[in-house]
Amino acid sequence: MSEIYDAVIIGAGPSGSTTAHYLAKEGFNVLLLDKFNFPRDKTCGDGLTPRALQILDDMGILDTINQVGYRSNKLELISPKGHTATAPLPKKENLCDYLLVIPRLILDNIILERAMASGANFQAPVRVMGVEQEGDTMFIKGEQGAKTITFRARMVIHATGANTKLLLTTGLLKKMPQMILTARTYYDGITSTDGAAQCRLDNVPLPGYGWVFPVSATSAGKMAAEHLSHMFAIGDFSVKQLAAFDKLLRKRYQQLFVLCDRLRLLYLNHLFVNHVVRAVARSEELMNLFMNIAVENQNVYRGLAPGTIAKVIFEGMPGR
Repeated sequence: MSEIYDAVIIGAGPSGSTTAHYLAKEGFNVLLLDKFNFPRDKTCGDGLTPRALQILDDMGILDTINQVGYRSNKLELISPKGHTATAPLPKKENLCDYLLVIPRLILDNIILERAMASGANFQAPVRVMGVEQEGDTMFIKGEQGAKTITFRARMVIHATGANTKLLLTTGLLKKMPQMILTARTYYDGITSTDGAAQCRLDNVPLPGYGWVFPVSATSAGKMAAEHLSHMFAIGDFSVKQLAAFDKLLRKRYQQLFVLCDRLRLLYLNHLFVNHVVRAVARSEELMNLFMNIAVENQNVYRGLAPGTIAKVIFEGMPGR
């Protein structure tokens, strides 16, 4: 326990390992902890958007990932009644014009190995049980097999994803949020997708959805590393600086979260979903807008502009 790390990151998934890479690259002493040995699998759709690929390219591992992933150049949306809307991914300057599908068993290990190559330390399996602060030092207490261990750090980063137990234990999360359930499996010999990444709203209870991503022929982490590097540079670990990072996150993601929460109520209505998919399939303008929103090239609120809503209502009318 004698060593004091600049940062201990709890969770070695894409966000945690990406943060570790950028901090270690700047010369900080970083320790990554995870409760699983790697490689390890994780339930996921396995799809990477152009913006995620941009981060992986900046990390110097996009070529490696391209060699083991499957490129998909188009998206297909299927409504509850079977209406379909299909289009190629739009091209935006400095971004890839394709999605990449790669199992998390492979992807997460590649990102972790990149973080370690940049100088980050990694220990697993370590189950973190609690985080305490004494003066300017953070104490991370955990279990490694039958042994109790403690690490010291100047800063602790929670990157545990959907796992809320530690967030509840440390008080960062006041109550258990509403949860959803997901399941995933892999199939061989499917030819009906024609290489498209499908989002299916048929034969599923809304607001749930299904996906079919072909596997044969991620940015918050970088934001955290950049802000933490700035805090180390100025020697300021105050609540004010942490609040500044919270402000950055809200600026980037809060509108999306609020919008998705509101749209979820609309997606409970089969007629609404059928109407939207039918409208998108009929209008090249709506299709282009939808595709740009889907791959994060366009602000999601553009889809709620009065002119857009009017066009959806008109184009989605049966019999047109």
